[in-house]
Amino acid sequence: MDDDEGASRAGGQAYSGAEEIYRDNVDWLSRVMHRTVGNRPDAENLTAEVFLTALRC
Repeated sequence: MDDDEGASRAGGQAYSGAEEIYRDNVDWLSRVMHRTVGNRPDAENLTAEVFLTALRC
């Protein structure tokens, strides 16, 4: 992705910021993490790590 390209939603509409990306994706990502690791505390930690890593990029 080029620096001038932003993240976009299904349908091609661009996100306006990190908070909107978080709100639109946190629920499904948390469910995936919970199914993967099998417990809620680890799933919550992994979900947070994903978003923190994405913010650093």
